[in-house]
Amino acid sequence: MKKLLVLLLSLFLVVGLAACGNGADAPEVVDEVEDAVEDVVEEVEEEVDEVEDEVTGDVGDIRIGLTMAERDQWLSYLEAAAVARAAELGVELVAQDSQRDINLQLDHIQTFAAQGFDAIIINVVDPAFTEAMVEAAAGVPLIFVNRMPDESFLEEGHIGYIGSDEATAGRFQADFVADYFADRDPAELDYVLFLGIIGHPGTTARSASFREGMVDHGFAINNVFEDTANFDRAEAMDLMQQFLGTGVHFDVVIANNDEMALGAIEALRALDMMDIPVLGIDASPHAVASIIAGEMAASVFQNPVGQGAGAVDKAIAAARGENFPILTWVPFELVTPDNVHEYQ
Repeated sequence: MKKLLVLLLSLFLVVGLAACGNGADAPEVVDEVEDAVEDVVEEVEEEVDEVEDEVTGDVGDIRIGLTMAERDQWLSYLEAAAVARAAELGVELVAQDSQRDINLQLDHIQTFAAQGFDAIIINVVDPAFTEAMVEAAAGVPLIFVNRMPDESFLEEGHIGYIGSDEATAGRFQADFVADYFADRDPAELDYVLFLGIIGHPGTTARSASFREGMVDHGFAINNVFEDTANFDRAEAMDLMQQFLGTGVHFDVVIANNDEMALGAIEALRALDMMDIPVLGIDASPHAVASIIAGEMAASVFQNPVGQGAGAVDKAIAAARGENFPILTWVPFELVTPDNVHEYQ
């Protein structure tokens, strides 16, 4: 199984990185990817071992459909964890990539339902279309993962959600920044904010909770630059380069995910401005390596294994007609230079 997972993750990550314009550095990127993949595979296998007894009985006749909003780096880890969990249990799982296209995602759901799948896992493209997704499923149980749908459609024993409380991630960023600048007097900060996809629940909650957290810590904060980089490293690097060209003062860079944080770091490195703290979210292998190298100040770990494997377990329960918690929360964890080695 390990070789299968390595192949699967490598394919996901190489394709994703190539799409970000990194093809010229392919050999170096592939080496980094393979190292990251090995780490994730080990974590997947360990977590699968931990939850092995949670699903009992014969599940070999259950078929689960999985429709991903996209296959970026972090979501590829989540998908691989779901695939690994299904393979461990002997459950058939078919995964599709919606490529950020809600119409394509609705087609996936409708096709899974028409083909008699027993449950469908959805990583939503746009939660505004929750009702349309429920209708497309035509009564097939749904498990939403990572991206919260319209909560009014959640239904005990039939439609559930597993993910992390997005507001917690922004609050962790605020806690770290407040501690980092604890000696600042007066307590004022100029910050840069890189947003994820507009309308994405994580974009909204992570950004708002960071601002609220800083205010709660007694800081007066001034947003000197804010724009969406769509969770993408290359877009964030380009935007950061443009902002740096203005010469506007700033104290810290906050990003809604690690990829955008890494893009900002690349722009700062080019101008020898690595004394500016940059924070991300996800604690991806690349982000962990960056923290160890003294480049990224901190990240917030989001557990793709807990969410991906957990979604399969909930889907199996739904397919059997069993009760399960409508909401399942997988905790975020702050990752700093002090504890980063725990996440290698």
